[in-house]
Amino acid sequence: MSGPLLALVVLLAPLAGPQAMPSPLPMAAPDSARMADAQGRRPAALPAALAREIHAYERAQIEGDRAELERIIADDFVLVGGDGTRVGKASHIAEFTNPDLDLEPVVLRDVVEHVWRDGAALGATVDLKGTSGGVAFQQTLRYMDVWALRDGRWQVVYGQATRVPNAAGQ
Repeated sequence: MSGPLLALVVLLAPLAGPQAMPSPLPMAAPDSARMADAQGRRPAALPAALAREIHAYERAQIEGDRAELERIIADDFVLVGGDGTRVGKASHIAEFTNPDLDLEPVVLRDVVEHVWRDGAALGATVDLKGTSGGVAFQQTLRYMDVWALRDGRWQVVYGQATRVPNAAGQ
């Protein structure tokens, strides 16, 4: 998968625990599916406003809603791919508004959620399958998205996606 396709992983920001998502809008994870830290503490629940923005972000990416993506993605947004490639807001939005992109349902596992008063780091391991420009792809990625509460609204400010090698080392 090329560097820009790593941007697809941010599509999966709403963490839904280890489950298949039959629809593009997953339900929130039950508390039992949330990962505990080293001391066994569960992360704080997602603030309702953040959960709404995560679902709006999901919907905007799936539908290619440029206006909604412009609103939710911070102007200083950076996505870093596993090869170190950096993608900004405009390129990230262009990827999701590309009519040639088609993703299959995904499974999230190894879910990580860290929430604080004005920010959150949300991540997981995900198996991506789909087509881009009519070419099939399949890739396992580990990703993390960082959200910030700015001027009373939540925005995604950073993403990191790392490719997980397959059994053949590719």
